[in-house]
Amino acid sequence: IAWYAVWSIILCFPVSCLLFTLSRGPWVSAGIFLMTFALAVGITASWKLSITILTIAIFSVTMAFSISQIPTQKLSNPVPTSLLIETNSPSKYSGNLIGQRLASIKTEALEKGLNQRLAIWKSSWKIITDRPWFTSNTISQPWIRYISGYGAESFRYIFQLESPLDKYNQLPIEAHYAHNYFIHQAVVQGVLGLISAIGVLLTPIMLSIYMLCKGRESQTIVFKILISGILAFAMCRLVDQMLG
Repeated sequence: IAWYAVWSIILCFPVSCLLFTLSRGPWVSAGIFLMTFALAVGITASWKLSITILTIAIFSVTMAFSISQIPTQKLSNPVPTSLLIETNSPSKYSGNLIGQRLASIKTEALEKGLNQRLAIWKSSWKIITDRPWFTSNTISQPWIRYISGYGAESFRYIFQLESPLDKYNQLPIEAHYAHNYFIHQAVVQGVLGLISAIGVLLTPIMLSIYMLCKGRESQTIVFKILISGILAFAMCRLVDQMLG
């Protein structure tokens, strides 16, 4: 029990920092990491250890969320009074802000299309397949764009050729990134960039699975936990890059 409490308190600090980012993306990645890590440890090492990891994680999240509910409006604040949030605002507590961000997941997914990501992905796919270019400047071999793309840091300019209209203000959407690593690389670096992106993100996952499956009986439990952590980290990074 004592070790449960010690590790729960230790993990409570990074979890609290994760809460106060008020961002949903890191929480999705953290959830993928935890589930992958616990599953890998359970399969290769011990299910008892896997349950212990999940239990400590639950305690840490509970403690961090409880801390986030502590009112902060009485703390000293150097910000001018004119810039402070009204006292009758539902966002005067940090806990309310966190709750609002969590509650907005359904709204973002169903009503706003994952923060316009779906519209950006559709337009990016059209750029990948059609490879449009500015009419004032053409090249004799346009098929090169399919192989090498448009070049690094060119997405923000090329995207305007197929940018959809925002359904709220009817203005073209501006995007500096495709919010998907594979789609972004396919636009700016073509087929070569897409192949390299797949290799960079999938190689650690495949190697980790291979090392866990090969010679399981001769591997130490520390080695299995270490490789499981690498596998979980690579998986959460893959998911994070898929949604940008």
